[in-house]
Amino acid sequence: MRKLGLTYLLLVNVCFAQEVQVLTYEKAAQTALENNLGIKMVKNETVVAHNTNTVGNAGMLPDVVFNANGSYANNTTNQDYASGLQVNRSGVVSNGINSGILLSWTVFDGMSMFAVKDRLSANEEISTIRLKQQVENTLVELSQAYYDLVRQKQQINAIKENIKVYEERLRIEQMRLDIGKAAKTGVLLAKVDLNEQKAMLITAETNYKNAQVQLNQLMFMPVENEFEVSDEINFTYSPGYDELKTGFVKKNNAVLIAEKNVGLSMYMKREIEGMRYPRVTLNTSYNFTRSTNQAGFVLLNQNLGFNAGFNVSWTLFSGFKTQTLVKNAKIYIENSQYALEDVKRKTEMALLQAWRKFESAKKVLVLEEENYTLAKENMDISLERFKLGNMTTIEFKETQTSLQAVELRLFNARYEAKVAETELMRLNGDLVK
Repeated sequence: MRKLGLTYLLLVNVCFAQEVQVLTYEKAAQTALENNLGIKMVKNETVVAHNTNTVGNAGMLPDVVFNANGSYANNTTNQDYASGLQVNRSGVVSNGINSGILLSWTVFDGMSMFAVKDRLSANEEISTIRLKQQVENTLVELSQAYYDLVRQKQQINAIKENIKVYEERLRIEQMRLDIGKAAKTGVLLAKVDLNEQKAMLITAETNYKNAQVQLNQLMFMPVENEFEVSDEINFTYSPGYDELKTGFVKKNNAVLIAEKNVGLSMYMKREIEGMRYPRVTLNTSYNFTRSTNQAGFVLLNQNLGFNAGFNVSWTLFSGFKTQTLVKNAKIYIENSQYALEDVKRKTEMALLQAWRKFESAKKVLVLEEENYTLAKENMDISLERFKLGNMTTIEFKETQTSLQAVELRLFNARYEAKVAETELMRLNGDLVK
């Protein structure tokens, strides 16, 4: 008994281990965002922009440099002094050591350093927005792949249910043939139609498996990874167009980047304008020097001490180079403002089109849901009539074909509405919070 109990537990564990996991959209999105290489690269660029955005890189902090050098010489010395003294020696050794710490700090450069700091901050903000854009693009692609799988799963389930009806039709036709109330052609036609449905199921299941491979690729999972998806598509987004029209300029990432680019152009102009003003630098150093000679007037010379000073430089004329750079910077600002307006107009147009498409898709979906309910009820009634012999084979087949067409339109309507919802959320900046 104990062995039987252990065997049963092992079988239960194996069954649970082989159970295919249901992959929700939220889990798929989380996996994709964690593994996507494009997102990882953009994240690294964001880190680089953050690391670069410092007061030191803006030129606001001093530079501190340590210098040291030494020398050694072995010479033959011949010296005649005014006093009549003569020095004639060979192998005269002289040594020298120089070292010091130098601090140089630019305390005024026409306010260019502050413009540089603003530009670095804007670059960091742009890199953060671009990361959100990369996440958005990933989620849009993932959403299309995931809900396409849901659509295919719904279609597979519908085909399986339809096969049951086709099998029932074949059974009825065979029964009629057996009792002599129908010709064999009805049985043959029912078998042909049933085989057609089975072939459709094989094709649909193969397409479903291949679509799984594509979703695995988007999630950077092994292509053989097995999973199931939910068979439902839900809608939670329903903004009004007035809300979209006034809100997208504050949330759409393409618009936000264009606005930041206007700021970048202005900061670059401020940097250039700083070249028109004097540059004031403070310098201070602490030095140690020592030299020794075995022959000569000075045998030892050593200094240790602190030095300080300042430097002012002012380019009074640069051949109109600065003036030209400022003029060009103004043009860049103007172009960036044009680009901003262009992005706003195109986004507003795309937003209106996406909203209309989503609203239309929802209305179509309501109608197709109703059509499916009617077609399903019609199928149930027709099946009962067919059993009673009150409907011909051709009429019943037309009912089956009609139901399958309605089902296909319904599954496509659900998918198209979800795709439209996702695109509308992206354009309004609500896909990634």
